[in-house]
Amino acid sequence: MSRDRKLPLPPEFQEQINQVQAIGCLVPFLALLSRFGIGGDRLKNFVADFKVLKGQVAELAELPVAFHDSFAELGWLISESTSLDSARAALSAQEYGRIDDAEDLLAADYEGDKLHFVVKRLCQTHGFKLRKAQLQEALTLTLEARFLAAAPLLLIVADGVGEDVFKKSIFSEGVNLEELHSLAGHPDALPKLVKQMCRTRRKTTEEYVSFPYRNGILHGRDLGYGNRLITAKCWSFLSNIADVIRAREAKRALHTAPQPSFSEILDRHANTKDQTERINAWVPRPISKDRTDVFADQVTNDAASDEPESALAEFLWAWKGNNFGRMGALTIYFDNRPVNRRAGEIRKTMNGLTLIDAAIICIEDKTPAITEITVDLTFVNHLGEQSDRFKFSMNCVGDDGEFAIHGDTSAHWLVSPSYQGWATKHRT
Repeated sequence: MSRDRKLPLPPEFQEQINQVQAIGCLVPFLALLSRFGIGGDRLKNFVADFKVLKGQVAELAELPVAFHDSFAELGWLISESTSLDSARAALSAQEYGRIDDAEDLLAADYEGDKLHFVVKRLCQTHGFKLRKAQLQEALTLTLEARFLAAAPLLLIVADGVGEDVFKKSIFSEGVNLEELHSLAGHPDALPKLVKQMCRTRRKTTEEYVSFPYRNGILHGRDLGYGNRLITAKCWSFLSNIADVIRAREAKRALHTAPQPSFSEILDRHANTKDQTERINAWVPRPISKDRTDVFADQVTNDAASDEPESALAEFLWAWKGNNFGRMGALTIYFDNRPVNRRAGEIRKTMNGLTLIDAAIICIEDKTPAITEITVDLTFVNHLGEQSDRFKFSMNCVGDDGEFAIHGDTSAHWLVSPSYQGWATKHRT
């Protein structure tokens, strides 16, 4: 795409930019008043802040065009969920000819801690929420660098969302993905990317590929797709689809909901930026390898209530007391099944296992939302008294059931259901 065919901004963005430019016409006059002491510090500060804001808005108008020109053909689109800091850094690297470094920077937004929040955002959108379990599985596969399994699963999610939202496969000819109220919905953006992803791949090849050709991956032609770059681009692709869906939903609700002001839009961006900064600033606690006898030391009373080891201790107390309802309430499920159903499944899974003792031997914070706790378990099964070591995965979630950052006021800790696989192995 040539620079004379600028990627237009969505109407809401352009309107806000026009408003800022209109206010900008008054700034020289306001600055003159300020120099004469009129308006005091408030007017002086407003003029200074507005100059900064004007520069940010000017960048907002140019950044999407530069990014699209540089990265669209590689499989990256800029959309409302794109990190502007990452986009700037990638463009800077690209300008110096370091295209591999640029792609590495973009891929990093779909790895590690940040990926949990990508999934959280996706699940707030119609079509994706239904596939929460698949997204969580793809998240786990990505974090474990199992890219051969992650990429096809993400493409399957995209296919299903297309059927639900656009009434045909996202990859089928004639599907309407254009939405001018979203950056990704421009005709040269998502529609063009999907067309490129659907290119026929007739020859089987083991060569490394860095573009997510859907047919080549799902039809077994591109055997070299199992890499971090392909998987990151698939995650980015899902985010682009979600942004288009959100824009359409917002447009349909236009007649009932008041339009956000420019300050509200900035506040939303500030909140997202604040969350990103908090993730980047997160530091794990020192790994604890002190042995803690859960039942002897009353960990649930002594530990801070918002710490993962406290929640696990409560879970283990519930297990020891055969309180399956409480175990269900303390277990995280991504398909929103009711607690009574969880309790019934856990009762069936734990049948024949009696917990006698438990000792926490290692606590390790892995991400702002995940802590792994290794526990020595003493239990009775059909073979008599047994002992085994198991690593529980604790997940930090908010009141909405989505991943949260350790320390959030509304956050609490839940146990991953992976313990049920351990229980099944020892029950038989």
